Amino acid sequence: MAQTNQYDVAIIGARVAGSAAALMLARLGAKVLLVDRAVLPSPTVSVPIVHAHALSIYEKLGIIDLVEGLGSPQVRRITIKVKGLPGYQVDLQSYKGRDYSLGLRREKLDEVVAHHAAKQPGITLREGFHVSGLLWEDNRVVGLKGRGRKQESEETIRAGLVVGADGAKSLVARETQAKEYNVYQGTTCLYYRYYSGFNYLDPNRAYIYRNLDEGFALLVFPADNGTVAITCGIDQAQFSEARKDATSVLERHWKSVALIREMGRQAEPITPTMGYAPHPYYYRRPWGAGWALIGDAGYLKDPVAGQGVYDALHSAELLTAAWAEVQQGRPYAEAMKEYQRTRDEETRTIYRLTYNVSRLEKPSPVENFLGQQVVRAFARDRNLANYFSVALNGQVDFDNHFSPTSIATQVAKSYVRTAPKVFFQRVARVSTRLAQVADSF
Repeated sequence: MAQTNQYDVAIIGARVAGSAAALMLARLGAKVLLVDRAVLPSPTVSVPIVHAHALSIYEKLGIIDLVEGLGSPQVRRITIKVKGLPGYQVDLQSYKGRDYSLGLRREKLDEVVAHHAAKQPGITLREGFHVSGLLWEDNRVVGLKGRGRKQESEETIRAGLVVGADGAKSLVARETQAKEYNVYQGTTCLYYRYYSGFNYLDPNRAYIYRNLDEGFALLVFPADNGTVAITCGIDQAQFSEARKDATSVLERHWKSVALIREMGRQAEPITPTMGYAPHPYYYRRPWGAGWALIGDAGYLKDPVAGQGVYDALHSAELLTAAWAEVQQGRPYAEAMKEYQRTRDEETRTIYRLTYNVSRLEKPSPVENFLGQQVVRAFARDRNLANYFSVALNGQVDFDNHFSPTSIATQVAKSYVRTAPKVFFQRVARVSTRLAQVADSF
């Protein structure tokens, strides 16, 4: 006979979202089962910069020392270059006392957090556990079915709530037929690799390079223990080539940029090339009778702004708050509707923004002209560039911060700040040219 266990919450997926949710729920007295099919450490497709608002959640969980102890330098600034246009720099803005981000390999981050969770009262971690399906009674999820690495027979595990923290291909989402909405079809492929031996010029700086003529963009940042991550986004027209040899495409593009090529002359790869094809971005209905979704299982946007770790952690916070209200007597459906509504409202602007920014196909003449004016404005005025960089830390009301009125106001202020400087620079250029002409006579 299959063994039957009982938990308040069973979480499928023990990585960023799942481990954080387990820690939060256990603090409220829940008996939590945390399962993952992998044995950690184990790689997953993700190349994260962990921004300050995500670090603040790890601090609330009491594990910031573990995360910061993984050996990543503090990234405080980003140099951005668009081919054919002036480069510019943004400084990461302070959020709750942190003006930096960390570059971390997911296998290290996932391992340290999940194994810390396993040591806490009320949490049982089972690695190498393959979930075969959900357990249903009267159209309600009441647990899960599966087996561990050395088990011959399947067991059923009952739980008051089953949480899918199992990523974009979520079994929980699939079996509950969680409805998708606001779906965007992505047009960008993403590939990345970690290297050692990089002659990195500034360990507190990341680099972004965009070349829309050739349909690619690069993100280069220092990661843990002297490693460097290189991520290459390419437009979908290059996918047929990349699926045959992603490494060649990745290395051809980063070696085409002089600064990155020079820093990487002695670089040696330490991981395989990983990544994914163009795919949809979506919201999913994140709850139903006896089940809920967090992290990428419930909501997925383009990773261009590096918000994936924060999204996962914050969704765990929102779900935990809803669960706590249910324990205090609030109707389950009411609390979970609030969870969904809050998640959607907080993310709708950056969801659209990241999709638009991520597109790498050659722009129309009008889009190209407008994009050039924005880049030139950022290059002229660091304050303007920094105004928009707060999107990385998520410390603003996006609907207001990125409203047409707000953007127009900031551009006008930038013009007032920079117009005299630009005027005198132009006068100086004209004067120099006149002097050169005079000298020629």
